[in-house]
Amino acid sequence: MRPATLPRIAASAALILLALAAQPAGADNPDTVTLTVTVEGLRSQEGQLLVLLFDDAKAFPMQIDRAAMARQVAVDGDRVTLRFDEVPRGTYALSLIHDEDADSQLDTNLLGIPREGLGVSNNNLDRFPRFRDAAFEVAGRDPDLTIRLLYL
Repeated sequence: MRPATLPRIAASAALILLALAAQPAGADNPDTVTLTVTVEGLRSQEGQLLVLLFDDAKAFPMQIDRAAMARQVAVDGDRVTLRFDEVPRGTYALSLIHDEDADSQLDTNLLGIPREGLGVSNNNLDRFPRFRDAAFEVAGRDPDLTIRLLYL
């Protein structure tokens, strides 16, 4: 090997290490996935969506401070798509609010009936949502969920 080749090898190795360091954390992490959620049936383009991802049955559906991940997304049509990156494998449930007045809470009438749109994973809102009814598994492939909002 010629003496001039060693500095070139060292420079190439340094560039490769620099490129790897610039990769986003967890980009190739086999233990996490990207969860894509499409929300349909928005009755207006007002306000925002509050989307909560839970891995704790006791916190589901509304204990925001105990959500595994949360997103606040502006509404810009009758359908919104959002992503949760680097979601560890496990069992989760989603709850959503179409917060039409953007006050970051669910508005209800005097009887406690919601005046804004609601949704949960598996679209199971026949009764008060339970974690086991809304639960889905995050495993091997990047999951895509579609949730339809309900307005009472």
